[in-house]
Amino acid sequence: SIPEEPTVKAVVDNLIAGIEATYGPVYSQQMGYANAFFEEEATDLMKLGAHDTPIGNLVTDAFKTTFVTDIAIQAGGSTALPLWEGPLVGADVYRVNGYGFNTINGLGFQMVTFDIEGQYLLGGLEFGLSEIEKNDEFLIQVSGMQYFYDGSQPSFARLKGVLVNEAPIDPTATYSVAASESVIMILDYLGLPYSNVQLYEGVTEFQVVADYIINQGGFIHPKKLGRILNVGDQESRGMLYAGGWINSESGFYLPDPSVTGRAFFTIKLRNKFTSGEPAGKVRFNLRKANFRFRSTECEWLLIENSFATVVGKGKVNGTDNYGFLLTAQSEIEGMECPQGGVRIIIWDSDENIVYDNLLPQNMNGWIFIRNIIGNEENTIAKTEDENLTLPVEYALEQNYPNPFNPTTTIKYSIPETGNVELKVYDIIGNEVAILVDETKAPGSYETPFDASKLASGIYIYSLRAANFVQTKKMILMK
Repeated sequence: SIPEEPTVKAVVDNLIAGIEATYGPVYSQQMGYANAFFEEEATDLMKLGAHDTPIGNLVTDAFKTTFVTDIAIQAGGSTALPLWEGPLVGADVYRVNGYGFNTINGLGFQMVTFDIEGQYLLGGLEFGLSEIEKNDEFLIQVSGMQYFYDGSQPSFARLKGVLVNEAPIDPTATYSVAASESVIMILDYLGLPYSNVQLYEGVTEFQVVADYIINQGGFIHPKKLGRILNVGDQESRGMLYAGGWINSESGFYLPDPSVTGRAFFTIKLRNKFTSGEPAGKVRFNLRKANFRFRSTECEWLLIENSFATVVGKGKVNGTDNYGFLLTAQSEIEGMECPQGGVRIIIWDSDENIVYDNLLPQNMNGWIFIRNIIGNEENTIAKTEDENLTLPVEYALEQNYPNPFNPTTTIKYSIPETGNVELKVYDIIGNEVAILVDETKAPGSYETPFDASKLASGIYIYSLRAANFVQTKKMILMK
């Protein structure tokens, strides 16, 4: 809505013309499209949670894919820069690479591959964490690996663990690395040895990332995968309980961006670091897409004040090898709140994003987050654990017993408040009983059915709620 100022526009246009005369149409020619805003993520690196950045993941994935190495790394504050939703030109991609210049074509640092032993890679990561309380300039973004740190520790004592392609790093093993030549400069400065260096003369960060985007069909989505985690001192215990739904908007479900509707979830997690991984489950269901996610493993539950981060693995519609990153925030830590925010990112075994609602989104339901320090006893967890029964989908169960004479029980679940009808019909469709016809709150219910006045035979019972309809058969045998 702000009109262009003619003099400024003329100056900018002249600069663009000069740049494009040397480097080509890096401003005027579209090369891709970002379907969402790539936020500036590497802020407050002392906070518990995920600190890989969408740009860092984009750049390092491009490096690793192009040069087919074990891992790829990139350092520099440029990996934390934002990238705006919409059309991309070359200048946008150039801006998110590191500061550098080469004499071949002037387009930033050139690419290298090299080998390095695990012990020296650990030293480089420790250096990258040494000044995170001041800035993000040396925080190393990665592909093909994941690392964990404790921001409360002093410099050069922060690194807690490293996985390379999901296996613990071997300090004596040698790993192949793709990076820019700036990383070689850092290794030389630190005195960390490496071998088998290959410099790709004239092949720059910019060109590799640009080609990667083009090979993705020109379409990119911001990835945040929990590759870098501040896990803290691990001396606290915590709980995250939540249930309800969010509005799943257009573009959230990437296999079919047109799908919209309510997405229901339940989160029931408790964390005691003394006993290993967090206990509990995350469930998420987008009915309009027939998309059902169930966690199978929660690797981390990190809670700081009223903010929680969960990282783990799960199944989609029964198929394994999916990963997820969930963040949740309540209004008040330690209290059950009707309002809060939830973001969930789910990706497949190739790290392609399947679902991402992009930002912690206002939820309808309730949320409880609590962080317990030291030996403080948890007097709430058991009660909350027993009371968390909100389902994530509509369901009608088979009656029990079946066959029956003359009474049986029918169980059903509803994830949202609304009118519920549960009716029984004979085999030719005549209504013989109305068991439920009223407004119900979210929950799981059971209703008795007495057929003492009916003849033996097959009967049909039907549940209707919102747009959900399901029927089942039962047998009365007198």
